[in-house]
Amino acid sequence: MRIAILLLVLLLLLGAAGGAAWWFLLREPDGEAEVVEEPVIESGFVEFQPMILPIIERGRITNQVIMLVTLEIPQGENLDRAELYKPKLRDLLFSELHSLYALRYVTDQGYDGQIVKERLTSVAEKIVGKDVIRGIALEESGYPG
Repeated sequence: MRIAILLLVLLLLLGAAGGAAWWFLLREPDGEAEVVEEPVIESGFVEFQPMILPIIERGRITNQVIMLVTLEIPQGENLDRAELYKPKLRDLLFSELHSLYALRYVTDQGYDGQIVKERLTSVAEKIVGKDVIRGIALEESGYPG
């Protein structure tokens, strides 16, 4: 009988020790979700040579705009793709700029940076991928008033 009581007490102590170990050492605390932070990917920049855009009115060149375009892209595979296709990107951006400045609206109303940035982003995403471009910097000179 003594052995049975001693075994029962020993089992209770082992169970209590196991429960305490689980409660204090192995259990995840309630209410605290594990936060996993995404690594921040630095930006890289793809700069293009100045693009000279003629302003044509009634069949003749009346002025010119010199546009500097810089794309902000996350470093890594996307930036490498943009650098690889830089000549094609430049051609597409130049064509889009040329068509924008050929519009009567742009020549009459002046330069609207937001519209130009949206159109250039749309064109560049065809090469580097959707939602890859973080920003576009445009620097313009030579456009009248």
